[in-house]
Amino acid sequence: MVDNANSVWRAYVDDGDPSSGANKPKKVEIREWGTWVEESLAKSRDALTADRIYYVRTDGSDSNNGLVDNAGGAFLTIQKAIDTVAKTLDFRGFDVTIQVRAGTYTGDGRLDFPLVGNGTLTVLGDLANWDNVSIIGGFYATNGAQFFVRGLKISSTAAGTWSIFAQWEGSNITCSHINFGAVTGGADHLYASDRGAWHIDDVYEISGGALNHYHVTEGGHGRVAPVAVTVTGTPHFSGQFAGVASGDLAVLGPPTYSGPATGRAYLVHLNGVIRSGATNSRTVFPGDVHGVEQSGGRFDLASMFSADKGGANQVIANGNWVKVLFPNVPYLQGQDYSNSSWNPRYGCVMISATVTFTAINAVGEICGVSIFKNGAEYKSVLFTSDSTSNPQSATITIIDLPIGSDVYDVYARGGNTGNSTISGAVTWSHWMGKQF
Repeated sequence: MVDNANSVWRAYVDDGDPSSGANKPKKVEIREWGTWVEESLAKSRDALTADRIYYVRTDGSDSNNGLVDNAGGAFLTIQKAIDTVAKTLDFRGFDVTIQVRAGTYTGDGRLDFPLVGNGTLTVLGDLANWDNVSIIGGFYATNGAQFFVRGLKISSTAAGTWSIFAQWEGSNITCSHINFGAVTGGADHLYASDRGAWHIDDVYEISGGALNHYHVTEGGHGRVAPVAVTVTGTPHFSGQFAGVASGDLAVLGPPTYSGPATGRAYLVHLNGVIRSGATNSRTVFPGDVHGVEQSGGRFDLASMFSADKGGANQVIANGNWVKVLFPNVPYLQGQDYSNSSWNPRYGCVMISATVTFTAINAVGEICGVSIFKNGAEYKSVLFTSDSTSNPQSATITIIDLPIGSDVYDVYARGGNTGNSTISGAVTWSHWMGKQF
């Protein structure tokens, strides 16, 4: 006979006797007790023998059974339908649909524990016209709950109301054919944390702003299929379009966004990761402010390069700074280097450049190498020439924090008069940049 909960989880070895020492529940007893609980729950549930549909209508009632698509049979609220499914059914491998008819519904849909039996739950609106079913609220999956949401418009005006919210290990909401409307009160369209996840597996629309459109944090996961996303009305995101902190977001393909949005494109930090596989990751997300990578965060591969002159000497006219050309690029990652200029994404970078002169017009000339930023001298190293023909080098290394629009170049000066020659040897004149 299986021990009851009071026996398995008793405080002391001898129940009620502290002197007998603390009780450590045995795994075999826990498994036996847990199996008994699961079997007991299953026996008390309605075991499905076929797929089932529950109906929700604006003229329904939560005192109905939800099984008939009219005012006398349908539920009034989505939450009543979810509670009925979660608390009374054993799916037995079959699927359940909550069919929400046209209209506006205020309130959330929450599922706080896994369903019993192997089957799926789908909250379904109108796949032909998503705006026909408007939800003023959000959908929440916690503690391992999983379900699908499709064919709805979701928006909210209440503070702290997320459109799609998944938290704790195993929790997941998969959605598509959603119109994400405006969300106010510091909440997101799609949020996952603590090993919860959301997935988008087909087309959808964005017609309103939020704090973030995508947000994953604290081990959360988000995934967007390579689908077409319709963006209308230039929505504004007060945080960023995509925010990742200590989690991961996969937008592989990547998806395409039909229109613009305002606000920062992305923030990935605290060892978070965004993966897109795009040639130029800075253009993946809409937004009119450059994205940010910091504190160990990474969007695809880090921006870095190594370039040299490829064996071609360069003669420069003295008297001013002249841009040094580095056409040979043996290593490039991030696609941010072009025409001897580097335009890294937002985030801390290190730049190092060495220029070697093989001919200088005269002894005593003031020569040097400089990192230019946005066309202006930024950091320089100078030296006085001590020969007209012996090789003389200058090296500069800097650490900087570009904002995504900053462009870096290497400039050199060979003195005040005449011409100087910069060596084209790949080991003598070169520069590199690396994003941390």
